[in-house]
Amino acid sequence: MVQTARYQPSGGPIEVHAVSGFMQPAVYTLHLWTKGEDRPEDLGGGVLLGGDVNVSALPLPTSRYAGRILQAVVTVSLLNGKRYAPAIRLLQGTREIGADGVEKTTTRASIGVQFLFLLEEE
Repeated sequence: MVQTARYQPSGGPIEVHAVSGFMQPAVYTLHLWTKGEDRPEDLGGGVLLGGDVNVSALPLPTSRYAGRILQAVVTVSLLNGKRYAPAIRLLQGTREIGADGVEKTTTRASIGVQFLFLLEEE
């Protein structure tokens, strides 16, 4: 499901806070989609270890995000049991503008989870 994240165009950079619960190692990638285009703009990502939060500041000026979809893809390696709980939070300054996460179990060795955020100006 697509979550709406409303931000202030003059409110400073948007940060992505990513975490993988249950001490499961994971990696995540960030992509920015524009309506009518068939390839996203890659915005980076990071590595999630030990339950620590990884923070990535989105690199573009905030004026370039309106009406676009931010896709966060988290790939979890299930090395510590079969429970997993990746989560993504979007912050602008100290204000949370969007959040999504899941908590599930699987019999697979790894799992990919996608989070989608429609970015809109306030």
